[in-house]
Amino acid sequence: LTRVPDADGSSTGGAIAAGTPLTSASLLGPDAGLRPPGTVLVPTVFGDAQSVSVIRPGHRLRVFAAGGAEAAEGDDDLGGLGASGALVDEAVVTAVHTPAGPAAQGSTVVTLAVTESEAAALARGAGAYLSFALLN
Repeated sequence: LTRVPDADGSSTGGAIAAGTPLTSASLLGPDAGLRPPGTVLVPTVFGDAQSVSVIRPGHRLRVFAAGGAEAAEGDDDLGGLGASGALVDEAVVTAVHTPAGPAAQGSTVVTLAVTESEAAALARGAGAYLSFALLN
């Protein structure tokens, strides 16, 4: 990129530190196509901050909620579990935001494109320890 207008209408695929040179590889265009038709965007926080560090926009995830003894006994308090036992069988990552500063450790927000019923399942699982499987 050599001019400001070259980046106009684009967003980055992740956090970029102040002073970092922007390249075309670090930008997502306005037509990136990361949000499939018929989906909604849901900000999500996963339990393991180290695992989240591998997630990038465009990745597809299967999302799980860790359960206690109740889950082992087959009590589906969270509802919406797919055949795989996941809250969401396939979500598309549209953005990853890691706030700066020591107080923000472990609070990376991953925005997922999911169906409305999957969004409801994630909402019911709010507060649960969420994990994921990377599908691509």
